[in-house]
Amino acid sequence: MIGDAQRMQSDYFEKRFDHLRLMSSEAEKAAWNYLLAINGGGAAGMLAFIGAVPGYRQIWMSYLILAVFVLGLVFVGGSHVNQNIRINRALIGWRSDWLSVAEGKILWLDMLKRDGLRTENSFLSWFIGFSALACFLVGVILAAILFYFRSPTMPI
Repeated sequence: MIGDAQRMQSDYFEKRFDHLRLMSSEAEKAAWNYLLAINGGGAAGMLAFIGAVPGYRQIWMSYLILAVFVLGLVFVGGSHVNQNIRINRALIGWRSDWLSVAEGKILWLDMLKRDGLRTENSFLSWFIGFSALACFLVGVILAAILFYFRSPTMPI
């Protein structure tokens, strides 16, 4: 009877974990796609505006705004690099720990704790994500200031 209860708990744990992992993965992918789209759209829009309105070509703030959106794109790319490094590190660590468990060098629970530590979000992950979002917001605010307060004939 106890074995059936443990098996039910284990099955529930696995199903719930897979469900939460899938939701987390989809949400993360959607967030990065959104940041890519808004920063890319901001950069493309600003570049098109600089090209279409000759007066804004002489205003340095136009290029600053473009640079901020491009920096946001760099952060999105950096996030993918960071994510690949973290996944690779987790895979190598998992494989090493699995062999250590098989050889009796560490306990199963120790392997699970180590794996949990390897897969936690780092400060760098959060920093990159919020920096990409901040680039978009700063770019939009600077563009609003530029377009509202300056005409193409008034250099900043």
